[in-house]
Order: sequence, then C-alpha cells, then structure tokens
Amino acid sequence: MPTHHVEYTGVLSPDASDRRRDIDVLRGVAIIAVVALHTSWTLLTHAPLYTPGGRILALVHLASGFGVPLFLALSAVGLSLRYDQPFAGVDAYLNFLQRRAQRLLPAYVAWSLVSLALRDPALLWPPQQVAWALLVGSADIQFYFVPLLFQLYLLWPLLRAASVKNGGSRQSIGLGSAWAISVLAWKGMIHTALSELPFLAIHIVGALWLKDALLDRPERRRTAMLATGLLAAAALVTTAQAFYAMLPPPVSQQAMVWASTIFQPRPAIYCLAAIAFCFACVTGERPQSAQAGGPWFARVLSMLGRRSYAVYLTHLVVASNLTRHLIPATVVQSSSAVVAVAALAASCCLTLAASLALGAALERHRASAWLVGR
Repeated sequence: MPTHHVEYTGVLSPDASDRRRDIDVLRGVAIIAVVALHTSWTLLTHAPLYTPGGRILALVHLASGFGVPLFLALSAVGLSLRYDQPFAGVDAYLNFLQRRAQRLLPAYVAWSLVSLALRDPALLWPPQQVAWALLVGSADIQFYFVPLLFQLYLLWPLLRAASVKNGGSRQSIGLGSAWAISVLAWKGMIHTALSELPFLAIHIVGALWLKDALLDRPERRRTAMLATGLLAAAALVTTAQAFYAMLPPPVSQQAMVWASTIFQPRPAIYCLAAIAFCFACVTGERPQSAQAGGPWFARVLSMLGRRSYAVYLTHLVVASNLTRHLIPATVVQSSSAVVAVAALAASCCLTLAASLALGAALERHRASAWLVGR
C-alpha cells in the first residue's frame, strides 16, 4: 500500500506544479496576518492605549492573531492530503521527518542565528544557550512556530486518524477532547513547553474537521461564510473586551503581552472562528494553481502563499533593521486615529515588500536558496 498520495506533492513543495491554489491563498492570508500582528505590536507599545489610535492598533493586533494558528491548520491539511495512509513502517516515518527537516531546519537555524547576533552577539555563546534557543524557538518572537510545527510532524501518526474521510464522529470526539484538554491546561495558566501541545491539538483536529466540512464543499460557501463571519466578529469583540479588562492603567508591556497571547482562551476561540471563516471564503476556489485565472487578489495571495516561509523567517529582521528606521514607532504617540492607521499600513506594506524582495534575491541563486527553504 502506498504511504501517501503523490498527486498532492505540491501542497508541501514550493516548486511543484500541482500545488493547490486554495491552500496557497490561505497561506497568503496567514502571512499578511503575521506581518500585521508584529508591525501593529511595535506601534501599539508606543501608542496611548486608550486613545482612538491606540484602540485601532490594539484591535488590528488582536484581529491578526490567527496567522500562526492558520499556518498550523494548513500544515495539518497538507499532511492529510499527502500522508492520509499509515506509514509503511518506521523507516517510512523517519524518511518523512528527514524530508521535512531538510527543507525547513537549515533556513530556520540560519535566521535564528542571525536574529540572535543582531539582538546581542553575546547570545551566541555558550553553545548550550544557542541550542536551547533553537529547540524552543526563542531566537525571536516568531520562531516558536517551527518547533511547534515539528511537534505536529512527530504526532502525525496519531493525528492522522482524524483526517480520514467519513470519520465525522471520530473527528468530533477528537475535537471535543482536545478542546476539553486545552481549557483545563489554560485554566491553570502554566507556562511550560508542554502548554503548547493542547493548543496544537485543538487547532489541528479542528482544521482537519473544517477541511472536510467546508474546504471541499462549495455548496456550503455562502452559508458558511455568513455563519463563520458572524462568529469571528463576535469572538473578536469579546477578545478585545477581555484585552482591555486585563489592562487597568498604568499599563505595562509585559501585561499587554499576557493579555493578547494566542494561548489565552478568548484569543484562541477567536483564532478558531477566524480560521473557519478563512476556510469558508476559499471554499470552491479552483484547486490547482496552474489555472492562472481568477481575481487578481487571489493570484496575489497565492503568490504570497508560495513564498510565505521566506517572509515568515525574515520579516522581523527586516522590520527591526529597516522599517523602524523609516517609520519610527513613536509616530503614533499622538492620539490621532488617522496617524495610527497610516503608520500601520505603511509599516506592514514596507515590511512585507522588503521581505519578499529579500527572499526573491536569495532564492535566485542555488548557493543561497536554502536560506528561504528552497
């Protein structure tokens, strides 16, 4: 029995000709959300939080928090398309892990070291300190995603069962169990490396359920968009209310981090609702990127999706060493909402464009293409 469907190779390979465009479009949405999350945070830490400008920045920051969970969801969907059969033994499983490591880890290690060096060269010594930073993804604030992604790869033989078609009851039980475990874990507010596992489980199992319920069923598009859109809007309102409720003046940056983290219950609920809305929006999208027609924004998002890993790895280096010099965060210290929106839009667009340009320059040459996961 084959270990996977080779027809879906393009889900995981950035250069394959049979990539699914609906998944690439969702990756494009996810990377825009991630860049917006981090650029809005930089500005938010300098803005008066209770002014109109500060509230807009806070809302954008909270609204864009679904980016990383969406990436995790899409990784699970990709695995369910390509590896929907049990691995044919330990060797096949180890080969799967090796292929994932060869594509993702060299670039991850390189940009983690660059980030550590730019923060403080002393962070590159001793080796045990660097190894720990790589293991937990602490070289910069976005890198935790890669260790979390490899937790998904390691657990895939167990999570695969939830991706089997016609397994609705099994998926429902898995989703409910993951939700219960997550609530119990978050209720204790325990900060350990294991606290990410319930977060991983609920988003992965939820994504696999949504794939069968929405992504491949275009007849449900309009109803699903309306229902999930209303749910996401309501969840965002409660998330924003909870954010401000946790921040009585004077507000510290540490308190803001804690109030907005996606591992909190309300932001996590919003992330799930936003992911469901994104899935509903692309339901019925032509699956193959080789079909180049369609709306211009879908083509742009698909292009961003194909380059999302490079942007993910580099955007904070770009933001720290380019964007902040051209658009200082202190510009939002006025209470003007117009200034806040203009500064956020400029920061987000500049960071995204420069990251894309850097990635394109690196992938052009074989000697440097590995730095962007090629």
